[in-house]
Amino acid sequence: MLTRPTIFDVPLDPVTLSSALDRAEAALAGQRLFHVVTPGPEFLMAAHANRKFRAVLQRADLSLPDGFGVIMAAWWLGLERLSRVTGMDFVRGLAARAAVKGYRLFLFGGASGVVARAAAALVREFPGIRIAGVESGVRGWVRLPDALVSWRIRRAQPDILLVALGAPKQELWIDRHRAQLGRVRLVVGVGGVFDYLAGAVRWPPRLVRLLGLEWLWRLVLQPRQRWQRIVTATWRFAREVLREKRRPHAVG
Repeated sequence: MLTRPTIFDVPLDPVTLSSALDRAEAALAGQRLFHVVTPGPEFLMAAHANRKFRAVLQRADLSLPDGFGVIMAAWWLGLERLSRVTGMDFVRGLAARAAVKGYRLFLFGGASGVVARAAAALVREFPGIRIAGVESGVRGWVRLPDALVSWRIRRAQPDILLVALGAPKQELWIDRHRAQLGRVRLVVGVGGVFDYLAGAVRWPPRLVRLLGLEWLWRLVLQPRQRWQRIVTATWRFAREVLREKRRPHAVG
C-alpha cells in the first residue's frame, strides 16, 4: 500500500476530483462501508488537539485535502504535491454520477429545513437523482435520538450517506454508528455543504475560490460567527505548520 503524506499525523490523499470520485464509485460496488473525510486547516487543528478525532481520520478510507491552506502547508513541509478537492465539488460530483447510475442518497444534518432545501437543490441540478431520505435530526428544540436517526437511515436503504454535523461531530458520529447503517456503502462528512446547496450561505465567486480566499469571504459575510474559526484556520494553523517544519517530519 502506498504511503500517504500526513499533516499533524492526519493522512491526506494525493488525488484529483476525478480520481477521488472514481475511488468512491468503486467503493459502492464493495461489501463494506467506505468513509470519506475532507480535512481543511480548521479540521486539522481540531484533530491536532483531539486524539479520538485524529484516530477516526487515520482510519478513514479517503482523505480529501479541502483547503488552500492545506495545499500550502504540504508544499512548505516538503510533502508530496496535493490537489485541492473541496467537499462541495465532491458532493456535486457524486450527485452527478448518482443521477446517471441510480445510486440512492440520504442527507443527514444541517439546521432544520436546510437539509430539505439542499436535497431539492440536488434534484433540480441533477434530474433523475434518487433521494432516499433527509433528516436534520432536529424537531424544534429537540434533537432526535441517534438510534432513531440510524434506524431511519437503515430503513431508507441508501447507497450514499452525507452527514453534515460539522467537524469533529460528524466524523465521530459516523465512526460510532457505522455498524448500524445497513446497506450504506459510502459515507461522507460534508460540513457546511448543505448550507451552500440550500442557499442559506452564498457560495463564493469563482475568483475567490481560485485564490483560496473562501475564509475571507466567510468572514465578510458572517463576521461574528466566523471570526474565531477563521483565526484558528489561518493564523494558528500557520503557526503550527511552522512548528511542524522545525521538527523531523515523517511521511506515511
